[in-house]
Amino acid sequence: MPNLLTTFASPQRWPEFEQDKVICIGASTGGIEALSKVLADFPAHTPPVVIVQHTKSDRVSRLAHMLDGVTEMTVKVAGDLEPLRVGHAYLAPDNSCHLELARRTPLRLRLVDRPPISRHRPSVDALFRSAVPHGRHTVGVILTGMGCDGALGMLEMYQSGATTFAQDEETSLVYGMPGTALRVGGVTRQVPLQKIAGETLKACLPSKLRRRAEP
Repeated sequence: MPNLLTTFASPQRWPEFEQDKVICIGASTGGIEALSKVLADFPAHTPPVVIVQHTKSDRVSRLAHMLDGVTEMTVKVAGDLEPLRVGHAYLAPDNSCHLELARRTPLRLRLVDRPPISRHRPSVDALFRSAVPHGRHTVGVILTGMGCDGALGMLEMYQSGATTFAQDEETSLVYGMPGTALRVGGVTRQVPLQKIAGETLKACLPSKLRRRAEP
């Protein structure tokens, strides 16, 4: 039987995903290029994607516009209490607040005004920790970046039943964030950049199809 990661190699050919999945991605130094690669491989029916990318506030709108041009998804700046929609990716808006998942379903986004976490606002740790109540319904991805923001939050996601991926050292511009997440034990699998989209999408498949996608 063919491996699904080969069968559905192009964005258009992936089957339907589990309806209640949410993908949370954190990145910093080198993350814009990494995000471009990952989002380019996501099909239009990808589950909602929530992104914290460390960047200057005045660059967020331009970043959303740029990423929107490389993917079949719709990429936009997140709004407070905005409902999550399939085929949409949401960027943390600026450094005045954290971007988090609300606890209740149907899922919405929250913009939370509180001090920096792990020296950052918005913080990847804040996003990942907000995903913990949703457990196995979430997938966490930590991409290239300096420092350790997101490492402990990813550990909590992993312990709650989420599937978590970290970009490997070879393809990371800076291995700080993914390397720390791996060292603290919060990573299901370390993956090269070119395979992160496929592994993330596989984790969003119904269990029967997911088993077929195993090597």
